[in-house]
Amino acid sequence: MQMRDILDIFEEKYTPLPVIQKAAKDLLQRRIDWGGGAAEMVLWEMGYHPEQTGKNFSDIHKIMRTRKFKAELKNWAIDKCEDAKFKIEQELQNSKYTVYRVITGPENWTPDPNRHPGIYWSFDKEAAEAHWGFVDHKHEYLLTAKIKNSDIDWVSTISANANPSSEDEKEVTLYANSEITFTYEQVKSRWKD
Repeated sequence: MQMRDILDIFEEKYTPLPVIQKAAKDLLQRRIDWGGGAAEMVLWEMGYHPEQTGKNFSDIHKIMRTRKFKAELKNWAIDKCEDAKFKIEQELQNSKYTVYRVITGPENWTPDPNRHPGIYWSFDKEAAEAHWGFVDHKHEYLLTAKIKNSDIDWVSTISANANPSSEDEKEVTLYANSEITFTYEQVKSRWKD
C-alpha cells in the first residue's frame, strides 16, 4: 500500500463532512475582500446592501461589527458552502469526474511527464480558461482529465465555488501530489485574435 492510498483511506473514513464544510466556511469568510466588489456581492446576498436598506456604507460598516451580523454571515457562509458542495458533486457525477484546465504554451507544446499539470481545474469545460499565461506563450491547450474524489481538495474547492467573486470559475482544486493522467489539445484562444 502506497502513502497516497493511506491518505485516501484516512480522508474518506476520518474526515467527516461537517469538518470539511466548517473548514470551507472559515476559508470562505477569510477570502472575502471586504474592501472590494466581493463585499458588495456578499452584502447584497445577505440583504444588507445600501440599495436594499437605504443606509449608507458608513452605517453598514457599523452593522458589520455587530454579533448579529457576524452570526448571519456565518449562516450565509454555511449555506453557500452546502449549496456549492451539492452543485459540485452533481456536476462531477454527471461528467464521471471529468475536469478541464486551459494553459498557455509554445507552439507544438507537449507535457513534461515529470511535472504536475497544475492544481486548478474546472468541472465546466466552458469555464476553463488560462490565467496570466500570455506573457511568454501565445498558444492555448485544453487539458482534460478523469479524477477521483480523493484527488480533490474539498475545502478549497467548496470555498472557491461558494465565493461570489470566484464561483463563475467552477473551480476544482486538486492536491499537488495527486496522480492524474490527462489528454490535451491545442485550442483557439478566446482572448487573443
